[in-house]
Order: sequence, then structure tokens, then C-alpha cells
Amino acid sequence: MRASWWWIDRWRKSTAYTDMTLAERGAYRELLDECWLRDGVIPADDRILARIAGASPQEWKSVMRAVLSRFEACDGGLRNATATEVIRKSKALSNVRSKAGAKGAAKREANRQAKRGANAMSPSPSPSPSPSPSPSPKKRITSSELDAAAEEVFRYWESETKRSGPKWSKERKLCLLKRLSEESGPTEKRVEALKGAVDGALADPFFNGTETGRTFLDFDNIFRNKGRDRIEKLQALAPKKPPAAPPPEPLPPEDGDAKQTWEEVKAAMSGMMPPHLYRTWFSPTFGWGWKLDEKNPENGYPVMVVTVPSQQHKEALLGQYSGEITTLLKARDVKALWLAVKELE
Repeated sequence: MRASWWWIDRWRKSTAYTDMTLAERGAYRELLDECWLRDGVIPADDRILARIAGASPQEWKSVMRAVLSRFEACDGGLRNATATEVIRKSKALSNVRSKAGAKGAAKREANRQAKRGANAMSPSPSPSPSPSPSPSPKKRITSSELDAAAEEVFRYWESETKRSGPKWSKERKLCLLKRLSEESGPTEKRVEALKGAVDGALADPFFNGTETGRTFLDFDNIFRNKGRDRIEKLQALAPKKPPAAPPPEPLPPEDGDAKQTWEEVKAAMSGMMPPHLYRTWFSPTFGWGWKLDEKNPENGYPVMVVTVPSQQHKEALLGQYSGEITTLLKARDVKALWLAVKELE
């Protein structure tokens, strides 16, 4: 079966269409089809051309001049420039596709041969247990675990969007199970990813209503409508959550000498800075005890521990006041300081 390309818009805009009569166009189209069948060249014989056009001798004579003006003489007969160009491009495209198909088939066959060879070389399973430990299988996510994960996402959406009307239903569970299956990683990671879609909707002016005055925080708008595309868009809009703060390091036992030493440092600092800055950064700090120098454990406990009420206090003392504090501590034979954040009780 031979198929040819035909651009209707190009044909309708051509002079062949606009300048020829209906009978001339019909004969012309028939000759173009014959060009495809004969690889671009048709015979320059009026009797054969009349049969190709499906016309009687008289009908052919009436259209012959207009139709043949669109062809040019060549070796072997007549050809049409446009038809020749299209045939050439068609052959080039066909060759490219044929080579690509052959290359793909060869690659698939090579993969099948390699797989068969690997299977043939694999040793048969031994009834005795292998002495080397086998890798532990991946943990399989159970259906009950997925059900609980889906409901956790639903409850998060319910609480964050303040939607108390919609109930937990089979349809919503199935929807969230599908969304969970589209995520990767352990169950906890998948749950957090879908919670991120809720966070993104709450942060986006369009969804939260600040842009239009109408909210789009319904369950379907977030999880069902648009499917995976909507989820990915909302996840990208979710504000980045700061990393969880590390748990506070346990404080060593309290020590009176450390408390007294730090009070001396505070007294010296109070005479070196404006009163309001002293009250802000030093008043709520307290000497606590001594900590082992982890870099040099043979030194005993030379690191003095001081408690501060916030991370900002810690940064201030280690930043703009570190020089003065270091000098005052060295004068009291203290070589290192460790600041521990401990909220005031």
C-alpha cells in the first residue's frame, strides 16, 4: 500500500488550485498520484495520460494544456517539481525511521541474548544455606500502613485548612492511596510530601484566597483535580521548613566555682558597655559548670559552661563580644567557653 503526503492548506493556496477549472484540477490531481506510484516520473504519452486522468480523448484535450503546464520534461517522461521534492523528503524520512527501527530491534535482541546468557551462567540454587549473609529484603509497605498514612494526610489537610465538614470516606481514602503510590521512599516521606502539597496551597495567594477573595482549599482542588500535576505544583509552592534543631546537649553538674568565675566576667563587662546592652545580652546568662575538652581530653575539665536563654544570645556573645570575653576568661585561667541554650524558668 502506497501513501502520499498531501497538505491541504498548501494546495488551496497554490495557483494550480486558484487558476484551474474543476476538470483541470481533477486531472492534475490524478497525475500527481501517478507520480507517487511511478517514483516521480510519468510517461509523456497523451493516450496514457488520458487513461491516468480517467478522461476520454476529447476531455483530455480540453484540459491537457493547463495540466501539462505544471510539469516539465525529463529523462523518461514528465515530472512535477513539487511532487519530486515531497517524494525525496518522504524517502529520506522513511530511511531515517527504518534505520532507527532496525537499531532499536538490534538493541532489544542484544538485551534478550545477554539476559539468556546470564540466566544460563547462573548457578542452580543449592539446597544448603549460603555461608555469606544475604541482603535483607526491602521492607514491604502493608495495606494497613498505607491506610493509616492516607488518613494522616487527610487529618492534616482537615486541621490546616480548617475544613471540618468533609468526612473521611472510602473515595477520599482511595484518592490519597493513589497519590501516596505516586510518591517515592518510605511511608513517612510520602506522607510529608503530600502534607507539603497542603502547605503549598495555604501559601499560594490564588489557593488561599488573598488574590481573588475565594479560596480553593477543598480536598478535590488539592488532591483530586489535575492529579499528579497539581500535587507537584503545590509542593513547589510550599515554604521551606527549617531543619529541626538538634536536641540540646545534656548539661554537666552545676559547679559553684564556674558560677563565681562567670559573675566576675559579667561584672567586668558591665563596666565596658552601655547598661541597656548589658541587660540585654549578659544579665540573663549564668555560669553553670565544667565540660570535658573533647579535643584534648587529657586536660581534664577546662571548658567552662555558661547558659544563655536563646540562640541570639549565643551568637552575640560568640560574635561581637568574643574578644572581651576571651581576654577576661584567660586572666582567670579559663582557656575555653561553651555556651548552652537553656530557656529561663
